[in-house]
Formats: sequence, C-alpha cells, structure tokens
Amino acid sequence: MDLDILAGKLEAAEAKPIERIFLNEGTSVIRIDGMLCRESQKGQNFCILEATVVSSDIYAPETPVKQMWALSGVDKWRIDANLSIIKAVIQAAKPGKPLDGAALKAAVTGGPGSTIAGCYIKATAIDRTSDRGKSYKDWNYSYVKEPPKAEPVAEQTVSEQLDATFGTKNRDDLPNFEM
Repeated sequence: MDLDILAGKLEAAEAKPIERIFLNEGTSVIRIDGMLCRESQKGQNFCILEATVVSSDIYAPETPVKQMWALSGVDKWRIDANLSIIKAVIQAAKPGKPLDGAALKAAVTGGPGSTIAGCYIKATAIDRTSDRGKSYKDWNYSYVKEPPKAEPVAEQTVSEQLDATFGTKNRDDLPNFEM
C-alpha cells in the first residue's frame, strides 16, 4: 500500500458530515456552523443551513440541527419564498451589513467557511394555516448578540428537591409508597 497515494485521496475526500436533525418547531437560539448550496444527484439545487442548538424550548443544548430549502425543481412561488427565508437568515446573522451579490454568495457557500458561520440567531417556527386550509410552519429569524449563558444546575439532595416541589419539611406528611 502506497501511503502517499492514500494520503492524497484522503486529502481530496470530503469528510462525512455529522448527522443532524431538522429544526422544525418551537423557538431555538442556534450557532450557525455553516451554510452551503448543493446540487442533488437528480440535478436539483438546494441550500442547507447547519447549526447547533444553544438553547431551545424543544431541543437539548448541543443538538446538531439543519434546515434545507429547495432552489429548483419546485414551484416558482416556493423558490421565491425559500430565497426570502435564506436572505432573512443571513440578515439575522449579519444585521446592518450590506447584502450585495458577493456578500450573499459568501454567506451561502463554503460550509464552515461561510461568512455567517459562528453567528448566533434565534429561529422561531409559528404554526399557521394557509388560505386553502393547510397548516404550515412560518419561520422568523432574529439576531442574537451573544448566546445565552447556561445556568449552572444547583446540586440538591433528594430531600431538598422534595421540599422545593412539595413545600414540606415534615417527612411524616408524605404517604408511605412501600408495598
């Protein structure tokens, strides 16, 4: 085995991405890990946002998440809506920055080298109903200057947890659960 050839092949290979779940409900503060546009094997274009949850009302911190938007192969109205969503993500990540063609291209390419990688945004999905009666998620994105600080979890004994929950110091008041 020629290790130089193997090293060259490894260098040219793209590392397998980590498995991410779709961010599809609730409100989450996320750290953008990267953004990229790809072409599928069937020739359809799409854009992927990869992120990690910082805080959420649904997902545990450090959950790897993604969102994907079709840029071809769907109705024109869907492509236009997806482009608006992608632009909203970029504006939330880089508020007040001019978004010319070069800035937008730099934001949606490069994966971890994207210009919005490392930025924090809040993503909120709101359940809506269309004029035709179909339910869908309406996404809103907003800037987050700094990620929320994780609150240290205070260590409590079982009896302290019971006192906090039931508001009693007298253990004789608790029912006997032994059978």
